[in-house]
Amino acid sequence: FKADLKSAYEKELTARGLNPEFADYIVAQDALESGWGSSSLSEHYNFGGVKETRKEKGIDKKTKESYDGKTLTDTTQTFRQFDSLEDYVKYKIDLLGNSNFNVFAYRPEQFYERLISAKNKYATDIT
Repeated sequence: FKADLKSAYEKELTARGLNPEFADYIVAQDALESGWGSSSLSEHYNFGGVKETRKEKGIDKKTKESYDGKTLTDTTQTFRQFDSLEDYVKYKIDLLGNSNFNVFAYRPEQFYERLISAKNKYATDIT
């Protein structure tokens, strides 16, 4: 899991002229999100719990979300399905580089701070 994901991130980051050191931080986040690749979403190459917002290709899954930052609510959400590891990695880098997060404009060690201070936080889990 770790070696394949890290290699894919390093390759794509380098191809985009971004610092490949970000790969370690993104893999760590994916490991936490997916239970080291053991979540049911991992079967669909979704290691980051990425939701499907455009209703293109998704899988419905029961989950817990916090809408007020204090309590978790049981809900069903649609999560994105990816065709390959490479598709996931490209999407995730696009997501992390968008104007909500813009993590690549900072140092790799600031990755976590960028996610939690972003306009739209990456995760809704309060833990």
